[in-house]
Amino acid sequence: EESPNNNNGSESNGDLGIIGLWLDQVKQLGYSFSETEITAISEWASYKADKCQSISIKQIALTLEILVEHKTSHYDIAKMIKRSIANGYAGIMTPTKDFLIAGNKPTVITGRYPSLEYITPETKTQKIELRNYFSFTIKCVYLMEICFYLECLSCNKSCIY
Repeated sequence: EESPNNNNGSESNGDLGIIGLWLDQVKQLGYSFSETEITAISEWASYKADKCQSISIKQIALTLEILVEHKTSHYDIAKMIKRSIANGYAGIMTPTKDFLIAGNKPTVITGRYPSLEYITPETKTQKIELRNYFSFTIKCVYLMEICFYLECLSCNKSCIY
């Protein structure tokens, strides 16, 4: 894979320049970005060139693909790019909830543990179902342990117990 020339977008000897190369990839891949996003992408290209970091066409295409994914997921990619430059990152940062565009905040389940990662029973019925599930599961595991122990005793071999 060839590495594009890092000349900050200035055309010399018919060369597109690094910014032009990024924008050319946007067009070739059929991606649609706003003017603000295009400006941020251009700033990222210039930032990479200023740091004398070579980047292949394939890396540019993959970076743009990731940016499109983040944009589709309602992240403000322009702010993410600017923060990445400000922090001196080698790559564009992974999005966080701070970069979600207003109105697209994830829904958080209310309860004792306000997170999508926890199942928090809210009603009495949900609490009873959860209690019964764990009670049944614990009984099954306990019975399996007893059966295994009895089996070990009957086979006259030295087992875990």
